[in-house]
Amino acid sequence: LVNEILDFSGPYKPNWAKAEIKELIEESVEEMVLTIDSSSIELKKELPEDELSSWIDIVRFKSIVKNLISNSIQAIETKGKISISVTTNVGDVVQIKVSDNGQGIPESDLKKVFDPFFTTKTMGTGLGMCIVKKIIDMHGGNIDIQSEVGKGTAVTINLPIHRECPQSS
Repeated sequence: LVNEILDFSGPYKPNWAKAEIKELIEESVEEMVLTIDSSSIELKKELPEDELSSWIDIVRFKSIVKNLISNSIQAIETKGKISISVTTNVGDVVQIKVSDNGQGIPESDLKKVFDPFFTTKTMGTGLGMCIVKKIIDMHGGNIDIQSEVGKGTAVTINLPIHRECPQSS
């Protein structure tokens, strides 16, 4: 909770490092697998063969992936599937999509997902998605959420692939 409040409240300087995006996603997924009941949730990854090196804030990037997986886990009531896919676009952009077949988000709540302290969870702080958006903005990317009640949610992140350290640009 303290870390979430600190991430939300203050400006922070990114800790840029050259990293392989696919490896960071793999590591994040491995950490989250420990929290999944594999008999009720199937986790599927679709990662490209190509290298996806970029300058990125490693810790914060991994927190985005883990937050989205955690939200998907919580949205699945009994049995379900979570899919993580990564694709690259022509314009030096990597697209990361986390989707689930959970309960979905009502349209009225979808408009508030990025609002600070908005939550529908009994134990939630309402800062997770607000922080996710802040980190994505810091990386020069964007985020989109598509959801339908009873069918699931898909969160799509588009991040530029930084070939050089953004601080030196």
